[in-house]
Amino acid sequence: MQNFAFKGNYRLKFNIWKFVAGLNPWVSVVFFICITGLSIFFTFQLKFSYDYEDFFPKGDKELDFYYQFRDKFEHDDNFLLVGFKPESGILNTAFLTSLDSASQQIQRLPEAKKTYSISNFNYFIKSPFGFIDYPALHIYEPEKYYADSMRIRADERISGKLISDDFSTAIIYIKTNDTLSQSESAELVENVKMIAAKAGLNDYHLLGKSYFQVELVKLQSKEFLLYSILSVLLVALITFIMFRKIWCVILAMLTVAVSLIIFTGVLGFAGIEQNVMSTLFPIVIIIIGISDAVHFIGKYITELRKQKNKEIALFKTLKDIGFATFLTAITSAIGFLTMLTSNVPPIKYFGILSALGVLLVYVVVLFFISPILKLFSLKQLDKFGSEGENNWNKFIQVIYNSGIIHKRKIILIGVIIMCIFSFGMTQITTDIHLEAGLPKNAQLTEDFHFFEENFNGFRPFEIAAFAQGENKITDPQILREIDKVESYVKTFDIINGLQSVTMIYKSLNRAYEGDNPDAYQLPTDDS
Repeated sequence: MQNFAFKGNYRLKFNIWKFVAGLNPWVSVVFFICITGLSIFFTFQLKFSYDYEDFFPKGDKELDFYYQFRDKFEHDDNFLLVGFKPESGILNTAFLTSLDSASQQIQRLPEAKKTYSISNFNYFIKSPFGFIDYPALHIYEPEKYYADSMRIRADERISGKLISDDFSTAIIYIKTNDTLSQSESAELVENVKMIAAKAGLNDYHLLGKSYFQVELVKLQSKEFLLYSILSVLLVALITFIMFRKIWCVILAMLTVAVSLIIFTGVLGFAGIEQNVMSTLFPIVIIIIGISDAVHFIGKYITELRKQKNKEIALFKTLKDIGFATFLTAITSAIGFLTMLTSNVPPIKYFGILSALGVLLVYVVVLFFISPILKLFSLKQLDKFGSEGENNWNKFIQVIYNSGIIHKRKIILIGVIIMCIFSFGMTQITTDIHLEAGLPKNAQLTEDFHFFEENFNGFRPFEIAAFAQGENKITDPQILREIDKVESYVKTFDIINGLQSVTMIYKSLNRAYEGDNPDAYQLPTDDS
């Protein structure tokens, strides 16, 4: 800090505004270069994650039940699907051989608990010597393809699941561990792609939590960088339109860039994982950053027009708007902190971190941008001079006068606008489709549509059934009641495939009846 005394009547006691106005601009530059350099290092340590469960509202009764249900059974998203639609069709020896080879190799991956495909699905028959199995599809016996396909088409355990109803598409179903980390998911997806390519299955589609995690994290990283760059460019454009001076543009860009780098550096240093809402941080920084920069630069230019002493001009700038912009930063931070009332963790964290970003921008403007304003002359910053200010004053005066002269018209226009917006509020809907949150024209979205069109999609719906009293869920009368529910559910066109405990008994009954497809039903005999 430089000790100085203002000329004339400006000899002041020490305070924050005098402290900042007296700072050596080069000291601020060197200090913030060091801080920014360190922040860049930690910015590269930023970690991104994607877990849609983070957005579940904590403390919700239904969510608590969901977690209890999942602990008793398993996660409903612990799978990875690999879909194939060969031009030659599914019933092709070369394709089925490659499919079988890929299935076997994927089964050996540590992240895969079990792998299913049409090539390794077997039927079972009860014989005097026990259960024996035979393949649902005889890969190396093409003469049996037609008979196999007829049997498969009539089997709801396979048709529409491992193979599409029209026999144009097949999948490899990979059952994964319940809690794969981000790195494990990435390794699994990469290995599956490599195995598919080696097996000659180059045209494939993926679907599953692991794939979503990998691709959406890549997207988050890309969008975070993209929005940061766009933020700086937008600041440059807006500032140039307002000031028409290159140095004003550079100062505004520095405000946003330095604030954003330090902010991301803090996040990286703290090890805070970023989620899908993190792409909004550059937007927050630009809104607050350009607002503070414009206020300080504009006021400094006005004061510098009145007198040539840069330190006095900067002091008067800080004295007049420093506290006002501080209050603006505080109230904006408080506004973001109201998100703490949400019971959705990512929204809470977004509120806290946005509040931090708002205050950080103010610190950067106050201790970095303000001191280096003294390095510039009025000619370097001011394009319009007092004439521009007069034109602005005239424009403001016209608006002010119109409010006095045309009171009724303005009130009428205001009421009409409010009615239009009120109607618009009634059109807001909370209905949302999963694909609405997916990136347009991305491979991830194409893969999602592939499974939506050819298979059951990505919307599991589970019903928990509880046996009452002394009954068990495996009692014959309970199983028959569950079967009634299944029969009713099947009447809905939107349902494509059912699984429950009854499937075990139906499959066993079919096996006892010589694998007769018509015997895929609950046994009539309780014993």
